Amino acid sequence: MATDIIRRPARPSPWRNPAIRGIVFQVLFVAAVLALGAFLVHNTVVNLRRQNIASGFGFLDHEAAFGIGESLIAYPQAGAGLCGDLPQHPAAVATVLLVGAAARGRAAATPGVAAAARCLRQQSGHRLCGAEPAPCT
Repeated sequence: MATDIIRRPARPSPWRNPAIRGIVFQVLFVAAVLALGAFLVHNTVVNLRRQNIASGFGFLDHEAAFGIGESLIAYPQAGAGLCGDLPQHPAAVATVLLVGAAARGRAAATPGVAAAARCLRQQSGHRLCGAEPAPCT
């Protein structure tokens, strides 16, 4: 009996433990997704620079080189842009907000509709990107 030695079971390798294996596979999957995203962004940037194509939203600050062919509301083409058009037509913006809220079934219960209407009343006659826009809170 003196020769009987109590042996501890050998520790299993980490690959046999499902918890550790799951974490390793998740980390590898996230790394693969990030690498794919980085490759796509890098490839896009390189190709845009090679072809001299500007990207971004700077075009919103400039007037379009063409007029709108069909329009229900007459407006001057000069100076029309995203920042110049919306505040000039507060009724159109209010209508879109109310129709959208009514379509969701919450026209009366939506506090955002009242805030948007108040903002439109304040900004009526002012340009959104002009020198003195009315604050909307």
